[in-house]
Amino acid sequence: MMRYGRLAAAFALLALALTALAACGHTHSLTFHEEREAACTEDGNTAYWSCDCGKYFSDEAGSTEIAEGSWILPAVGHDFADGICQNCGDLQTEEVKYELNAYGTGYTAVGVNDLLVTEIVIPSVYRGLPVTAIEMYAFYGCNSLTSVVIPDSVTAIGEEAFSSCSNLTDVTLPDSVTDIGRNAFEGTALFLDEANWEDGALYVGRHLIQARDTLSEPYEVKPGTLTIAKAAFASCKDLPAVTIPNSVTVIGERAFSGCGLTSVEIPDSVTVIGDEAFSGCGSLTSVVIGEGVTEIGDFAFYECQNLTSAAIGNSVTVIGERAFSGCGLTSIEIPDSVTDIGALAFYGCDSLTGVVIGDGVTEIGDFAFYGCRNLTSAAIGDSVAVIGDLAFYSCWNLTSIEIPDSVTVIGDLAFYACWNLTSIEIPDSVTVIG
Repeated sequence: MMRYGRLAAAFALLALALTALAACGHTHSLTFHEEREAACTEDGNTAYWSCDCGKYFSDEAGSTEIAEGSWILPAVGHDFADGICQNCGDLQTEEVKYELNAYGTGYTAVGVNDLLVTEIVIPSVYRGLPVTAIEMYAFYGCNSLTSVVIPDSVTAIGEEAFSSCSNLTDVTLPDSVTDIGRNAFEGTALFLDEANWEDGALYVGRHLIQARDTLSEPYEVKPGTLTIAKAAFASCKDLPAVTIPNSVTVIGERAFSGCGLTSVEIPDSVTVIGDEAFSGCGSLTSVVIGEGVTEIGDFAFYECQNLTSAAIGNSVTVIGERAFSGCGLTSIEIPDSVTDIGALAFYGCDSLTGVVIGDGVTEIGDFAFYGCRNLTSAAIGDSVAVIGDLAFYSCWNLTSIEIPDSVTVIGDLAFYACWNLTSIEIPDSVTVIG
């Protein structure tokens, strides 16, 4: 019985061979090609057989013909982590140049190795550390660049980082970015295409990048926006009003500098008002600073001569240098949350008549109220330890001031030229008088 089975199988193979012979006119001489796994950069293949007549088969008997190339397994590509392929061990060829930051905690993308690169995907991790920033001018003038993907490890993009990338149309900008430099995308195809502008402003992702300086009607920032980039509305001198939604967390440096705003309300979602954010807004008369703001940047409201009212929220901890210098404020109450009043913070506020300094303030900076000639009263909080140099210099109309027991240092010329200050009591806590 077994012998009969073997004979049957032999006759079947013979029949297949005769069929093949009849079909192609010759007996196939098959060459075996063993299976080979696909590599990162080289194709692999399944096992197959070929005949010198140009036909290919999936089986040793030559009974199942297959199409040429159907055995190919495409290359799998590199799988890089920390610059090393996890499949083959090859080192990553870097399209982008990186530099370690000053703290040794992360990397900054600073340029390209190939000016003809068309697509860039910046990794979130490079050599074991996060990529956190893109340097100013990093990709300036990369005219072949069409798309860039920025990872959510990046928080800062420098000034003109992608400026003049004339073919750049596609940018992935994550929510993690909180600092966008001036003209970061100016001159890109994305910037130059009018279809990308919404009511006179360019948004990329959830970030307002720039507004047209021709805006002359009240403007409402798109709901859901997270960041208003540096200098986004700078010199919109005819912009009378702006509505900032309760999603914006950062108002960048010089964001509204030189605008024609008459009043502004900063929502509770905002945590940082950048340096010079509203500087030189000569028509600005009032500002309400929300409860989420922790820092008012240097020169934030500098030379807003008509700013008579500023309500500072109870989360502010720092009032930066010259923050309200040259303003038209008539009175100001600094909440207990504030710990530091920067140098020259209220310098030259000629209309300021009264100030209340909260109990959280530990230092009144140098020149803080210098030249506030109409200041008649100043209530200093119980936590102030240092009254800086020239802090109340030339406050001509200051008639009385009470220095609390917390003060240990009164700086040089702190009350010089306060002509109407006829008496002052220095507590025992004071150890240094300049």
